[in-house]
Formats: sequence, structure tokens, C-alpha cells
Amino acid sequence: LTGRLVHRLLQSGDRSGGTAGLAGLARALLRRDELAGVDDLREAGERACQVYETIRSDPEFAAVPPDACLFEVPFSMRRAGERVILRGAIDCLARTGEGRLTVFEFKTGRPSPEHRAQLEIYLSAVRAMLPGTTVDGRLLYREGGRESFS
Repeated sequence: LTGRLVHRLLQSGDRSGGTAGLAGLARALLRRDELAGVDDLREAGERACQVYETIRSDPEFAAVPPDACLFEVPFSMRRAGERVILRGAIDCLARTGEGRLTVFEFKTGRPSPEHRAQLEIYLSAVRAMLPGTTVDGRLLYREGGRESFS
């Protein structure tokens, strides 16, 4: 639930930094069916805000204007020589310069090798969709950690 709320907060484009207003927004972003699983609504909102603030404060992500970001970008692709079609949604695809895009993947858990593999798939998908574009990738974690890939 924290991860979903963080994604929704990021999509909202709120960069005000006002914790109280942000916590209220996080609670408002909860869907009716999600409320049943929440013991403490206030705590859920505050936890999501803490993770959101950590991700928002990443220097590279903070430098990207909100209008340069597309969130939850769907894709389908088949790798050469494979029959399986991979489908997914890229957390954030950002225009970070002339002819340059960055795939930001947000993680609320601890770093894991699967995260890098997931990001590599996303990078391959964007490069296939937009040949000739420089595409970089960043894994951003709730604890403020970051991994970068080019």
C-alpha cells in the first residue's frame, strides 16, 4: 500500500513540501477498497509521505520539471529470439535533456538484484521504442539509495 500511495503522490506532481497537506493528499488518494486493509489511516499517509519526500529529494529526480515526466508508461515488447511478450509499466519516463530520457524506477523495499534486471528490461523497451535516443536508468529507494545505469 505504501508503494502505491508513493506512486500516486509522485503522479500528483505535488512539490510543495508541506508535510501536513501532503499527508492529507496521501489519505485522499486511498481507494475505497484499500481502506479495509488500513489499521491506521494517519500512519499510512505519513509513511507514504516519508518515502515520497526521500524520493523527491534525490538530486537527479528533483531537477526534473514535473511536466517533463510521464508516469506509469505501459509497454509491450518481445526480445529477439524469444516468443514471450513482456508487458509492464515504467514508473517514470523523464525528458532529462535534448535527445535524452531517464527511466526512474521507484522502490519502497530494500535493494535486490531483481530490481536491476527489471530496470534493464525497461531500458531495452524504451530504446526499442525510441531508437537514437540516449536512455539512462535510475533505481531510487525509500532509504535514499540510488543506482544508476546507462
